[in-house]
Amino acid sequence: MQLATSSLSVLTTAQVSQLPAYKFDSGLQFLSPSQIGALNTTTIAGLSSIALSSLNTTTIKVINWSRKPSQLSGLTTTQIVALTTSQIEYLSTSVLNSLSNSQLRSLTTAEVAALTSDQLQGLSSRTLNRLTTNQIQAIEKVDLVGLSSSQARGLSASQVVALTTLQVQYLSADVLNSLSKSQLRSITTADVAAFTTSQLQSLSSATINSFNSSQLAIINPVKYVLSLNSNTTQLSNVTTATVAALTTAQIQLLSSQVLNGLTSSQLQAITPSSICAITTIQIQALSSQVLNGFTSSQLRAIEAVDIAAITTTQVQSLNSMV
Repeated sequence: MQLATSSLSVLTTAQVSQLPAYKFDSGLQFLSPSQIGALNTTTIAGLSSIALSSLNTTTIKVINWSRKPSQLSGLTTTQIVALTTSQIEYLSTSVLNSLSNSQLRSLTTAEVAALTSDQLQGLSSRTLNRLTTNQIQAIEKVDLVGLSSSQARGLSASQVVALTTLQVQYLSADVLNSLSKSQLRSITTADVAAFTTSQLQSLSSATINSFNSSQLAIINPVKYVLSLNSNTTQLSNVTTATVAALTTAQIQLLSSQVLNGLTSSQLQAITPSSICAITTIQIQALSSQVLNGFTSSQLRAIEAVDIAAITTTQVQSLNSMV
């Protein structure tokens, strides 16, 4: 039988700790915070959603959620906001994924930041997509390391834009390469500029091709070229538009191996102003095939001092074009 609410309120904490869950199907809201804190884990796990939803924001904070009761999905948005960060860490991913939009979005940024790596990895792409941009920004950067490709593909453009620079730097290559063209172009230029050398080296040609010219131009030239020079297939498979978007600073740092690996259409996409920026050392290392692939306007753009430095073999190659 259930106890009367008046009887519940006078019980000692020791007595409360011995009561089974069904005794609290009604009247749970009349327990004091100290009485709530005395409930044993078996009792907490057996509490109904109706009983839990009767608790106020003060008493909800003292419950030990270590048994991760599935009834948490019955909490009100006010109660969810009242949860402590320690309680949040006990929420199972099944509970988190079952929360309604209003419940999920009622999580404070402090509560979202308290989610563990395992909890984040267990969130469905649908759940991640329902988070607000402020909540997305609150995710700890180290927890994003374990983000899966399928989860990342579920992020909206506005959520991608909301990612902080530090968060972006913790995204894995698999995640970056799994993003759609619209998602990639949603990454701010400031975040693109902050890509690490390791991230750049692991980008696929398809990913590089998806960036717009502003994003490509903002990439740190040293990091970008270190990436291209160490992974020559990146540039050899990109579109002519991507090649044309290379800045003079980026062009000047390209290795001869990368330059000599370009196709004729890629070579001819390099703008005359970028050709003009090619250094003497780069010019001397160009193969005959590359020199023959330049258009007449590109050849005319080569600095006179660089032309004077070309080798005999290169001169003979140019003569063969006449």
